[in-house]
Amino acid sequence: MKCEDAQLRISDLLSQGRAADSDPEVLAHLESCPECQIYAQDLSEVMMGLLHVEPVEAPSGLKDRIFSKLHGGLSCEQAQTLVVDRITGGIETSDETALQQHLDECQGCQDYAQDMDLVVTALPHSAPDLRPPPDLKNQVLKQVREGSSRKPSRQLQWWGLGLAATVTGVLWAGGLLSPSASAGLAPDPSVVVSAGETVVFANSSKDAAPIVILNQDGKATGLKLQMDEVPYFTEGVAAGPRVYLLDTANQHLIVVNLESRRVERTHKVHAGASGLSVRNGQIFVKCALSGFLTSIREDGFVTEIKLAATREIPREEFMDAVLQKDNLLLVTHHMRGKVFLVNPDTLQVHNTLDVGGEPVALSPYGDRVLVLDHAGRLLELTGNKITRELALEGHPDKMTIASGQAYLSDRSGQVSKVDLVQWKVVKTAQFGTPMDIETMPGGKLLLADARQGINMLDSNLQVMEQVE
Repeated sequence: MKCEDAQLRISDLLSQGRAADSDPEVLAHLESCPECQIYAQDLSEVMMGLLHVEPVEAPSGLKDRIFSKLHGGLSCEQAQTLVVDRITGGIETSDETALQQHLDECQGCQDYAQDMDLVVTALPHSAPDLRPPPDLKNQVLKQVREGSSRKPSRQLQWWGLGLAATVTGVLWAGGLLSPSASAGLAPDPSVVVSAGETVVFANSSKDAAPIVILNQDGKATGLKLQMDEVPYFTEGVAAGPRVYLLDTANQHLIVVNLESRRVERTHKVHAGASGLSVRNGQIFVKCALSGFLTSIREDGFVTEIKLAATREIPREEFMDAVLQKDNLLLVTHHMRGKVFLVNPDTLQVHNTLDVGGEPVALSPYGDRVLVLDHAGRLLELTGNKITRELALEGHPDKMTIASGQAYLSDRSGQVSKVDLVQWKVVKTAQFGTPMDIETMPGGKLLLADARQGINMLDSNLQVMEQVE
């Protein structure tokens, strides 16, 4: 094995979280090549620095030295800076030569250069009804190079996600994702989670990052996963600095660490996993297909029980919920029209409530619990009894609560607002294919729409911002 091939393979292994010597061919090469041993050690230090929550300072110039070996003299960061310089004012002949050499060997930076050309070409046509400010182009390019400290304009007020952030602010598992690959952040979002001011959403798509983290400052991180099948996400919850996501297609529970911005670990779950809750690090998963309730402790120890018999259903019907309430777990079994009250420590069933219909979502509301029936009802449970029942149109399957209002989404396109005091639907709005709805701090709503991306809504269901 040549040194160049070995070093490229080492980079690939470490980016996947594997040891440099886990490949037999690489191990054999390392045993006989001191230079590649040093390279592997240096690159391991850099990767460990990216993984740790506390910043680890790499030796001066190490990153540039490593990327120089990979891409002929320039790091990707240096090359992309030259791309912008070339657009804004031209560069020296020697820089042009070095840049072209790098672009010839680096597909990611080729894509970056092409997209930057598109940015500049599109700017004069971006607002046909209004003449853009004279310095708009310079402002956009300045954001690309340095990031902007000024207050964003109205259309960028969500997380600061604008043209520049969408093109260059996406990271792929710690390294720059090529702009062409990141052009569609949310082509098919099926789950969205609010973790304070951080938003995490998951795409059931093979053409985009399966998991995307959006920060309030506009930084977006796309996470890679080892997948045999195109993912199909059914549920997600936030707990502390982590977000937990169910990918039923690959039978994975995925734990994302928001501080390191990486997939921390995965757990195997049943096909059809759809209900999810986390309590003091202990994870509870309800499987709509098998009827199992599974407990996964932090040490990986798994226990489970089967709540009731099931039948074969298509994955579009993988819907159930788990809610912690008064030292018990409430677990829906939508095929049987039941809500089980389960001891979280022993997984013993404490009681069974026959609510009828197809219960698929649960939300706490004061000392009560709201149950969403996919057959078209909203129920209020007080203790073990149904105290109120509201008939609904369609087949809603997701629910979130904010300021005395329940917001319900239906995959047929409708989102409904229910005033819980008046106990009636007070507003409806039509969207594409709503898959999930979530409340943000301050009462704003996040809607994951398989056709329209991630929408931020106000309390009256008006779209404030959109990420596609």
